[in-house]
Amino acid sequence: MIAVREQGDELDVELELVVATSCRLCGGGRVEVKERPRVRVRDLPLSGRRVTLVWRKRCCPASRSCSTPSTSCAARPVSSEQRSGGFRPELWRSRRRLLKGAERLCERERRNLCELFQAEPLIAEAWGLKERFRAIYRSRDREQAEQRLAAFEAAVERAAIPAFTAFAHGLRSWREELLAYFEQPTTNGYAEGVINKIKVSKRRAYDLPSFDSFHARVLVACG
Repeated sequence: MIAVREQGDELDVELELVVATSCRLCGGGRVEVKERPRVRVRDLPLSGRRVTLVWRKRCCPASRSCSTPSTSCAARPVSSEQRSGGFRPELWRSRRRLLKGAERLCERERRNLCELFQAEPLIAEAWGLKERFRAIYRSRDREQAEQRLAAFEAAVERAAIPAFTAFAHGLRSWREELLAYFEQPTTNGYAEGVINKIKVSKRRAYDLPSFDSFHARVLVACG
């Protein structure tokens, strides 16, 4: 805490992180106070008095060239892995490549993943299981899908990765429903898309004068 100022019946409390620390993302030097305006939060209850909380954020100097606060190291939430020292920047940077389908990877992304898999065999095995499961939905018919699902379950059992073991256990409860897709490939994707458009319209409807106007906007958005 830096200062507490009284302004009539209100209190202004100014805070700043003063403990010497380093960037948790890049492992660089000490983080510094950001040059952006201070963040103010009003009407915090404290002993029956209105309080304005003012805090000065810190960030890594290397991240100041980015204009979005979400990339600031100080603005990122600190996970349990970061607190325990298990945070791995190289894995964090590879997360999008790991989620992307193998057929959509460019040559550079493939090389980066190969280097990562050589250093992390467990991640390579997990990525292979992910691709095996994706292959189920590319099956021509139910028979082929059933064979690929059985192969996926066998691979999960051999890998013994807890997250995939739990996932495969849940699949057994929905096995028939999953395989039924290949007999009647109908999903609720259209309904989910309409619901999403309605929610987006609702968030943008603050200036609409009536429900009829909101209804009209939903009909326009959903076609």
